[in-house]
Amino acid sequence: MAHRRRHDQQQLRQVEPLCCVGSRCPSLPSDSTQICSDTAWDDLLKATTDSVLVVKEVIKSLQDDGPSVTKKKAFGKTKSPLPNLLTDRLMKVSSQLTSLHAQIGEMKNRSTVLNERMRKLDDSAQLDVIQKVDDLTSSMQKALTYFKDDETRGRAASGSKDNRRVSFGVSKASMSCRMEEEKDAMQVRAEEKIKAENEKLRKELEEANISKQTEKSAIEQVERYKELKRSDHALQVAQEQQRELAKQLEIGRLKFLEEVSTEIEDTVMGSLSKADAFEKELHLLQKDYETKTRECEQKLQEAEINLQHTMGLRDRLARLEEERLQILSNLDLERKEKEDARAEVYALSNDIKGLNEQMSKLKAEHLAEVKEMQDKVTQLEIKEQEMEQLVLTLDRTSAQLETQQAINVVLMKKKEEMEWLFLEAKAEKENLQKQYRRLIPKSLCHT
Repeated sequence: MAHRRRHDQQQLRQVEPLCCVGSRCPSLPSDSTQICSDTAWDDLLKATTDSVLVVKEVIKSLQDDGPSVTKKKAFGKTKSPLPNLLTDRLMKVSSQLTSLHAQIGEMKNRSTVLNERMRKLDDSAQLDVIQKVDDLTSSMQKALTYFKDDETRGRAASGSKDNRRVSFGVSKASMSCRMEEEKDAMQVRAEEKIKAENEKLRKELEEANISKQTEKSAIEQVERYKELKRSDHALQVAQEQQRELAKQLEIGRLKFLEEVSTEIEDTVMGSLSKADAFEKELHLLQKDYETKTRECEQKLQEAEINLQHTMGLRDRLARLEEERLQILSNLDLERKEKEDARAEVYALSNDIKGLNEQMSKLKAEHLAEVKEMQDKVTQLEIKEQEMEQLVLTLDRTSAQLETQQAINVVLMKKKEEMEWLFLEAKAEKENLQKQYRRLIPKSLCHT
C-alpha cells in the first residue's frame, strides 16, 4: 500500500497544469481563435460541479470522522493529521471551484450572445448590400429611360422637320439636310457610347456586388476574430486560475494522502478514476479544438486576402461612380442641345409658314398674269385670222386689178404695209407664245 501511494504521488508530481479535478484540461484553449462549442462548455461545467461535490464529500467525511491516527505500517511514523487545517484548505478549494464554475457559465452565455450578434450582423449586411444594388439599378434604369424618351422626341422632331422642309428652297433644303445628317450622326454616336457605358457599368456593378459581399464577410470575420481574441484572453485568465487551483488541490491531495485514513484514500482514488475519464474526454476535445483552430486560421488568411481584394474593388467602384456622374452631366448637356435644336426647328417652321404665304400670293399673281397672257394670245389669234382674210382679199383684188397699173401701185403699197403689219403681229404672237411657254413650266414646278 505504501509503495502504491508513493507511485501515485510521483505521478501527481509529474502532472503539468491540472484542472479542477487534478487532470489536464485540454478543452481550455491556449491559442484560441474560436469559441468552444456548447458541448465543451457543458463538459467543463459538469467537471467543475463533480469536483466541487468530491471536495464537499471529503470535507464532510473529515468532519464526521474527526481526528484519526493512522497506522505506522501505512505512513511510517504515527501521525496525527490536522483535520481543521485540511478542512479549511478544502473549503478554500471548494469556494474557488465554485467561482470558476460561475465564470465558465458566464463565458458560455457571452459566447452564445456573441454568436447571435454575428448571425444578426450577417443578415443585416446582406440586406444592406441588396438594398444598395437595387437603388443603383433603379437609378441606372431611370437614366436609360430618360435618355430613350429624349431620343424618341428628338427623332420625332427631326422627322416633322424633314416633312416640313419638302416645299422649301434649294439652298435651305440642302442646309437642313446637312444639319439633319449631322444630328443623326451625333445621335447614333451618343447611342453607341451610352450602350457601351451601360454594358460596362452593368459588368462593374455585378463585380462590385460580389466584392461588397466578400468585403462584408471579411469584415465580419475580422470582427469575429477580435471577439474571439477577447474571449481567448478571458479563457486564458480562467485557465491560469484553474492551474492555481489545480496546484493547490495537488498540494492538498498530497497532504491528504499522508494524513487521512484508508477509507478517505479509497474515495480519493475513485475521484482520480473519474478525473482520468474526464482527462480522456478533454483530450478528445483538445484534438477537436486544434483542428478547428487550424481551419479558422486558414479561413482568416483567406479573409485577409479577400479583404485586400475588396478594398481594391471598392476604390474601383468609386471611380466608376465618378464616371457615371460625368456621363449623366454629358446627357444633360446633350438634352440642352436638343432643346436648342427644337427651338431652332420651331423658328424655321415659322419661316416656312411665312414663305408659304408669300408663295401663295406669288402663285395667285402668276395665275392672273397667265390668264391675261392667254387672253392676249386669243386676241392675237383673232387678229391673225383677220389678217389672213385681209391677205386673201388683197390677193383677190390684186388678181382682179392687174390691168389697173395706177391702182395696183397703190394696192401694192397697201399690201406691203399690211404684210409688214402681219409680220409684226406674227412676231409679237411668237414672242407671246415663247413667254407663255416659259411661264407655264415655272408655275407647274411651284404647284
